Amino acid sequence: MIKKVGFSRALKLEWLNSTVEIYENTKDLETTRKLVKEYLTYKIKGRVSLSKCTGMLMDTWVDVPDEYRSFINKGIELYDGSDSEQKIILHWGALMVAFPIFTDISSTIGRFLYLHDSFNASSVKKRIYELWGERSTVERVVRYSLVTMSDFGVISRDKKAGEYKRGKCIVVDNPEHKLFLINSYMLATNRKTLQYDTIEEQYPLFPFKMNLATHEINGSNVLTLNRFDNQTFVVMK
Repeated sequence: MIKKVGFSRALKLEWLNSTVEIYENTKDLETTRKLVKEYLTYKIKGRVSLSKCTGMLMDTWVDVPDEYRSFINKGIELYDGSDSEQKIILHWGALMVAFPIFTDISSTIGRFLYLHDSFNASSVKKRIYELWGERSTVERVVRYSLVTMSDFGVISRDKKAGEYKRGKCIVVDNPEHKLFLINSYMLATNRKTLQYDTIEEQYPLFPFKMNLATHEINGSNVLTLNRFDNQTFVVMK
């Protein structure tokens, strides 16, 4: 069975911000969809692109499955008190949960940047072909994801054609943002447990640097800590 890709256009940070803000004001799915589409009318050319971008933004923050509603509500709750870089944390987490291929692309890039100072788009595409099949849709999604990440500022073009390098590193120092990011990673990768001392090594979270103290997990409604075989694990409640 061919996996559904979904990530059909590049997104801009300001569009994601506006989507959250519109939904905060309306609290209504269809009204939000209408207003997001109206907002994008002045940003995007072409009916198809307009429709697809609207759909992606809605799928990320508004029109989400019931199983992710509490997760998204938490992200929206955190949004108002977040600065511009902290909002990237929230959008990154929401995109990972909404679009599995975005998580796989992030993981691939994170692995390359762990080993080298830069990476080539063709190498990312080759790996994603292995996971999702060699089709034109997948090739475009890799390109759209790279453009989106570049707009976030977490990667940037290098001197050679097709080469990218690491962009800014976002320090996550707010415990609520740390928990949101870890929760998003575990939801996106269908993990029920995560070894505590490997949190900073998870490749899809490559743009972020955080040091999660055990006491910061104790107050979480969705995560807890368990000890097993002399190791500590983060566990979904």
